[in-house]
Amino acid sequence: MFIRRQGLVLNVAAALAALLLAACDTTPIDPGQPGNLAVLISGLPAGASADVTITGPSSFSDTVTASETFAGLSPGSYFVAAASVEHEGITYQADVTGSPAAVSAGALATVSVVYQATSTQPGSLTVTITGLPEGVEGEFTVLGPDGFEESRSSTTTFDSVAPGIYTVTAEIATDGDDKYAASISGSPATVAAGGSASVTVSYSFLDPGVVGALQVDITGLPSGVLANVDVSGPGGFAESLTASATLGNLVPAYYEVVAASVTDDGVTYTPVVATSPTLVLPDATSTVTVTYQATAMNDGDSASNPGLFVQFRVTAGAPLWVDGLLFNADARLDVKGVQLRDQLGTPADPGDFISVRLVHGQSTTTTIRVTLECGSTASPSPIRADLRTTAGAKIGLSTLCNTTRNIAVPNDGGTGQYVMHVVPVFNEPYYTDYVLSINAYCGTTCSFQPYVP
Repeated sequence: MFIRRQGLVLNVAAALAALLLAACDTTPIDPGQPGNLAVLISGLPAGASADVTITGPSSFSDTVTASETFAGLSPGSYFVAAASVEHEGITYQADVTGSPAAVSAGALATVSVVYQATSTQPGSLTVTITGLPEGVEGEFTVLGPDGFEESRSSTTTFDSVAPGIYTVTAEIATDGDDKYAASISGSPATVAAGGSASVTVSYSFLDPGVVGALQVDITGLPSGVLANVDVSGPGGFAESLTASATLGNLVPAYYEVVAASVTDDGVTYTPVVATSPTLVLPDATSTVTVTYQATAMNDGDSASNPGLFVQFRVTAGAPLWVDGLLFNADARLDVKGVQLRDQLGTPADPGDFISVRLVHGQSTTTTIRVTLECGSTASPSPIRADLRTTAGAKIGLSTLCNTTRNIAVPNDGGTGQYVMHVVPVFNEPYYTDYVLSINAYCGTTCSFQPYVP
């Protein structure tokens, strides 16, 4: 069973199998040894995120959106609570089984969270047409869930439609040489279970004798960096823009705005164009927004193919900092601490992954200090750092942007293999440069030196 959690694929079955094998070991269990907890979440459709909170001893508190296995927990009672979730017009409530969970030394406790829809009762969608003279018909098309597709030429209420998201598009209406173009409000529309939604298609006469204007707002680029935006329209109209501008004396019609990526100082900025094609109406100004977003290129690493390999030993060399991933599987850094300086951004680069080999001492746990500094000041934190076993179980809590966290790593036999995941917190587009510092055996602080190949 593979569970996708905000772009990160966790092999929950493998994690559970590994923990169960450990639980079957006949070696006497140290009562001070940490325990493990699996929170198994099911019942939500693809694209929906759970809202489950886990609390326990030693101020433990974490929120997950999909199935998760926690390792290295302090023994005690852990409480799991699940909030209801709304997705595409349907509300899902959860039934939690096994909470509070008794986590004991060296053992695995399991809590099950099963979501179910509270109602899938059909709803209704009304599409209203306005602005056309008597005798002139428009035409609109509605697309929705389960292959729903209907076209109409007049105001219509669609009854008994499945809950979900519906999109309405409309064609230009004609009356001889006269043309009427549609502006649509309320689309996409969400029809809730047992509820109703409405969309309005407003037609306007495209008077060829009265001109309009198009305002193109371009944002997101550093000062001095030129955009790459093209505007095209009827009669061969074409204009290229490098900054925000208002184009006047335009024939009323639909105008297409397209934008290309630009690169500055090694950073690529990718555009998102809102409301294109855009209808320019007579004696009016329409607006299109082009928003540039910095993006990080995909490094090509993954949880199963980490981009940086390190080993932490108390007798290892001085702590090092590296600029970007090294893909050094054959030459693992042997250090007391490491600092990675890199960038992340969705959708191009879904995460960075560090293979960690930790040589433990004599104690039952080894505490490492993780600091994540981010160039982004966005709230909530766009990325997080998670330490996981190679089977996918999470150790300790996430380290968010501009915070430090001490993580107690269980000593399961001298040398442990782990993967540090630096991954998104949410699915929306973002970009940030970051500095991840791991202090394993530096003492109070690490004095990082530059890595020299």
